[in-house]
Amino acid sequence: MPIDFDASTLSNVMLWVFRNQLPLDEFDQNVLEFIAYSIRSGDYRERPLEVSAYYATTPLIMYHVGRLLAEVPVLSDCKPLLIRDMKAWKSETFMDQLMLATTLLRLGEDPGEVIPAHWTFETLLEQSRHHYFSIAPILNYYPQTRWLTHWKLSHINWECPAHSLALVAEYLVLKQGME
Repeated sequence: MPIDFDASTLSNVMLWVFRNQLPLDEFDQNVLEFIAYSIRSGDYRERPLEVSAYYATTPLIMYHVGRLLAEVPVLSDCKPLLIRDMKAWKSETFMDQLMLATTLLRLGEDPGEVIPAHWTFETLLEQSRHHYFSIAPILNYYPQTRWLTHWKLSHINWECPAHSLALVAEYLVLKQGME
């Protein structure tokens, strides 16, 4: 595996570091600066593949970084920027809308209703299909082929219906806690 900078993965690692109250070292500080720069610069919106190679969509990055910002005050100036961007983001899929709503709930915001009251479980199953929780651009590792990574044909997309339903359950629990 090549060395990659992945804001989503690094956000999850830093969340683990903070939850376990581990001392921060120079590398951890650099990771936090990378995540903060990605948000402040807007690169996570404009260049998600470069910011998060394995979770290369803006909603996935927002979800992972938002989990960190919800629990850790260290990047507090990035929180309002992320909230602003999530509220302005036009999501094309139900699962993207759900992840953004879940993240807004974590950050203390009310995203409104995402799941219509008339939906059945079968509707939820259908709407949550084809959600790729990880996107690996297989040609990202070599400078000669990196230019091909923006083509969806060069991606390996991982889908897991159980993961999608876990995201639905997470949203429902957080939404119920907000009421």
